[in-house]
This record gives sequence, structure tokens and C-alpha cells, in this order.
Amino acid sequence: MRLGGCRVFRSRALWAAGRNVRLEHQNTGIDCMRKFLIVASTIAMFMAGLVSAWAAEITASITYIDVQARIIVIDHRAFHIPKSIKIGAFKVGDQVTVVYEIVNGQLKVVSIKIG
Repeated sequence: MRLGGCRVFRSRALWAAGRNVRLEHQNTGIDCMRKFLIVASTIAMFMAGLVSAWAAEITASITYIDVQARIIVIDHRAFHIPKSIKIGAFKVGDQVTVVYEIVNGQLKVVSIKIG
């Protein structure tokens, strides 16, 4: 009889009473190692996704600029502009292409160009 992935052995006397005599895991060490590696790799991929940043691109018009806070809003998303980019060159209504990364939940601009 199987019980949750384990084979349950019962003696004839205890079988009638419905008691489990001993549980013996049916899987071999290789199966257990495979399950461990699947779980470990899944957790590692999830954690890598949280820590790392990935680049994305958007092309749209600027709807708002805050020069002091170094933030521009494009397509209802607030982008943080680094000091290496001159924010004064842009104005509301400009069609721009922004390459950005998501870092700690914020949209950080990597590059921005008009057109």
C-alpha cells in the first residue's frame, strides 16, 4: 500500500487493526537527490530574479518632468534619471526611447534618446 510517496508495510495481525508497522521510503537516493536539485535550482532562479536587474525598452511621449527629483513620467511610469544624463535637454511632449532597468522596484534609466 502507498501512503504519500512511501510504501507502508503492515503485519497481518496489525493490518486488521489498521496500524502502520513501519514506513519505508520507496525512492532511491538518486530520486531524493533529483528532487533536492529541482527545489534548489528553482529557489536559486527565483532569488537571482529578485537580485539582478534586466534591461527593457519603451518608446513613448514624456508626460511629466521633475528636474529637481530627476524623474520623468512616460506612459504612466516614473523613471529615475541618473546624473550622467542631462535632464534639461528634454521637455514634455518629446517622443523618446528609454532603455531602463528595474532595480529595487524602481525604474532606473540606462539611456534615453529623442526620437
